[in-house]
Amino acid sequence: MVQANNLGGIISNIITYMFALSSAYSAHSPQAHPDLKHKEKGVPLEIKSSIRPGKGGESHNGHGGWHLIACYNMNEEDGDIRFVHIMAADLIGWEHGEKDWKHSKSTKAKGGGTGHIDTYETTPQGHAKLRDGTVYLDTDMVTNWRGWRRNSPQPTPAYSIFYRPTLDNYPKPQERKRQKKQRS
Repeated sequence: MVQANNLGGIISNIITYMFALSSAYSAHSPQAHPDLKHKEKGVPLEIKSSIRPGKGGESHNGHGGWHLIACYNMNEEDGDIRFVHIMAADLIGWEHGEKDWKHSKSTKAKGGGTGHIDTYETTPQGHAKLRDGTVYLDTDMVTNWRGWRRNSPQPTPAYSIFYRPTLDNYPKPQERKRQKKQRS
């Protein structure tokens, strides 16, 4: 009864609503960018959902700011939704130089109107930022994540699921002690 793209929109709307109820973000607009804004700082947060874990971002605006992408799986027997991958990143909009979005296509609006619907996709750098910003990954459901390519000129941040310590970037014992003391 509900098309896949409509279900994704419904899930995004529910996540947006729940963030507005339980966080420092308030709902901004159901149709315009951004979905949420921080109540005190005004920081934008755009919410998207997808059935494709690790896919990256797709949007009708390609604006900069924080983006959260919640990937889900639907149980066809009971219709239950299970989140399998959640990623977040501060992406640079298409209108800036080192952008994380690229224009991918324009399609004519339905009904013969004169409007066009633009679609933007994350660049390899934006894609890497989102994957590096993985905050939840169900490795029982998403088994291929180690094979995801990380195609970005930026170094892998230490918080990324793809970060691999080396002798060059691994803290020395005295540095680890200092970091542990600072956290205490």
